[in-house]
Amino acid sequence: MKLRIRSLTCVALLAAQLVTGCTSWQVMDVSPRALVDDPHIKRIRVLEKGGATIILDAPAVSGDSLMGKVTLWTPAKGATVGVAYIAGTNLSISLAAVDNVAVRKPNSTATIGLAVGIIGVIVAISAAATSSALSRGFGCFTCDNSWP
Repeated sequence: MKLRIRSLTCVALLAAQLVTGCTSWQVMDVSPRALVDDPHIKRIRVLEKGGATIILDAPAVSGDSLMGKVTLWTPAKGATVGVAYIAGTNLSISLAAVDNVAVRKPNSTATIGLAVGIIGVIVAISAAATSSALSRGFGCFTCDNSWP
């Protein structure tokens, strides 16, 4: 009975993961100003022309600057870090310094791959559990020729 409850719990947790699905950053072909005017956009990834990557929450454009709250900052590869942005601080970036802007979008290929993988693991575990139960005779009695 405990195995069944554990199995159902695992299935429920994995199903919850599938509902959220897999996402990936997708570069948008619109200007940062047009992008942040969309009320559905809550977080963006900014790639600066120098190579640094910044993830901003609550992005907005004011004048010629892109503003938001820093969630993550990654310096350009090989760059000597002169300035570091701490998560949770407000940041303003010149629009001229922005190379591209990306948003999180659902990735159906990754979600389908995850679903197939999870189903495969569940089937394998179920097959192993069933095989083990069959070899033990279901725990009721053992099959031997001495029983009338």
